[in-house]
Amino acid sequence: MFKMNILTIDQNPKKLITWILILTFIVCCPMLFNGFVNYDDPVILLDNPVVQNFSLESTLDIFHKHFEGHYSRFAPLTFILYSFIHHCAGFKASAFHLVSLLLHLAATAVVFALAQNLTKNVKTGTLCALLFGIHPVHAETIAWTAALSYPLSTLFFFLSLLGFIKSLDRQSAINRPLCLSFGAFILSGLAFAPVALTLPFALTGLCLIYKTPGTTRKIISLIPFYLVSAALLGLSFLAAKHGDLITNPYFSNYSLGERFLLSGTALRLYITQIILPYQFGPVYPIGYYMNSAHLLWTLLGLCFFTILLFALRKSAMSKHALFGLTFFVFTIIPFLHFYSTSDSITQDRYTYLASFGIIFSISSLIIGWLERRADIFEKRQALILITGTLIVLYCATVQVTQILIWNNSRTMWSAVIQQFPRAYPAYVSRARHYLEQFQFDKADKDLTEALSLEPDNIEALFLKGLVLEAGGHPQTARRFYEATLAADPEHPEARARLNQLTE
Repeated sequence: MFKMNILTIDQNPKKLITWILILTFIVCCPMLFNGFVNYDDPVILLDNPVVQNFSLESTLDIFHKHFEGHYSRFAPLTFILYSFIHHCAGFKASAFHLVSLLLHLAATAVVFALAQNLTKNVKTGTLCALLFGIHPVHAETIAWTAALSYPLSTLFFFLSLLGFIKSLDRQSAINRPLCLSFGAFILSGLAFAPVALTLPFALTGLCLIYKTPGTTRKIISLIPFYLVSAALLGLSFLAAKHGDLITNPYFSNYSLGERFLLSGTALRLYITQIILPYQFGPVYPIGYYMNSAHLLWTLLGLCFFTILLFALRKSAMSKHALFGLTFFVFTIIPFLHFYSTSDSITQDRYTYLASFGIIFSISSLIIGWLERRADIFEKRQALILITGTLIVLYCATVQVTQILIWNNSRTMWSAVIQQFPRAYPAYVSRARHYLEQFQFDKADKDLTEALSLEPDNIEALFLKGLVLEAGGHPQTARRFYEATLAADPEHPEARARLNQLTE
C-alpha cells in the first residue's frame, strides 16, 4: 500500500536545492553543445571589437560607449562579462553557454531562498525553484548567448530582493542586509537597466502586501532605490535615443491606442505561456496577432486578471499569490509596447524575471491548498505524485526541445518558419546562414520565398544578388544590386558589388 505523505517528506533545504539544481542542469545541459546564431550574436559578440580585448582600457571604453547610448541598451556589466569570457576562451560558444547555465542555476537557487523566506515554507520554495529551473519559457534566455544580460541582471535583482527581505527583521533603518540589497540592485542595473529599474516598486509592494512592522520606515528607506531607478530610466532613454546598434522604434509607428492594444495582447500571451507552456518560438511576428479574435481574448483575459487581483486582495490567506501577481505586472511593464515596439509581439527572454511572480503565486497556492486539504488527499498521494511527475517531465521535455532549436541559425529560423510560414524575415535570415555555408541553392530558395512575401525587402534583394553572383550569373545579380540601391541609395555593400561588376 502507498503510504508516503508528500507533505511530510524530508525538508532539508540543502538536499532539496541540490536535487533541483542537478535536475535543472540535466535538463539544460544540451545548450552546452549549441553554437552561435545570426540573430544579434554577430553584432553583440562576434563582430564587436570592445568584447575582443579584456583590459582596464576596454572596460572603461565599454562604460563610455554605454553612457553615450551606443548600444541602445544600458548593460555595461554584461559586455564586461562577455569580454572576460572571450579573454578566457575566445569565441568558443560552449564557454558562453556555460556561463549562462551557471547564472541560471544560481538564479534558481536564489528563487528557492526567496520563496522559502517569503512563505516560511520549504515546500513552497522547493516547488517554486523546480518550476523556475525547468520552465520552457526560459529556454531562449539561457540558450541564446546574446541574451546573457537577462540572467545576469535577474540574478542580482533576486539577490537584492532577498537582502531586502532579510532586512525586514532588523530594527535599525540602515543595516547590513539593506546595504547589500542596494549594492546588488546597482549591479543589476549595470547588467541591464530595464530589468533592474522596477525593483523599488516590487519592494514597495512587498512592504504593503505583507504589512511588515515599520512599513512606513521601510518604504522611506527605499528612497535611494528610487533615485537609482530614476537614473537607470534616464540611461535607458538615453540609450534608446542615441543607440546605433540593435535599434527598435521608440514612441513611433503606433498610436497610443494601438500601443495599449499591443501591450494588453503581449501581457495575455506572457501569462498564457507561463501557466500553459505549450507553444514557444524565437520570435512571434506582430502581424499574426493584430486581429479581432486576439483583441477579444485579450480583453477577456485582462478582465479575468483584474478580477483575480481584487479577489486575492480580499483574502488574507492569498497574500503570497497577490504579491506574485503584482511582482509579475511591475517587472513585465518595461517590456510591453508602451515604450518600445519591434516586429515581435512578445519575446520569451522578457519573462525571465517576471515569470518568478506567477510561478511563486502558483506554488504558494498549490502548497497552501494541499496543506489545508491534507486529510482529504491522504488517500490520493499516488495520484498527486504521478500528476506532478508528468508535469515536470512535460516541462523538461519542452525545455530541451526549445534549447535544441537554438543550436544554430538553421534550426532556429526553421522553427520560426514552421510556426509562422509568412514571416519573411525568417527566410532572409536562414538564407544568410545558407549563404555563409555556401549552400547557394537553399539560400536562393529562401530568398525567392522572402521576395514573394515582401518584394521590396532590401536585405533579400542584396542577398539574392550575392547568390546569383556566386552562381555565375553576374548580369542578373547586377539587376538585384540596382534594385537594392533603388530602395536604399546609401547601401554601401550593394554599391561596392555593383562597382566591382562594372569594372
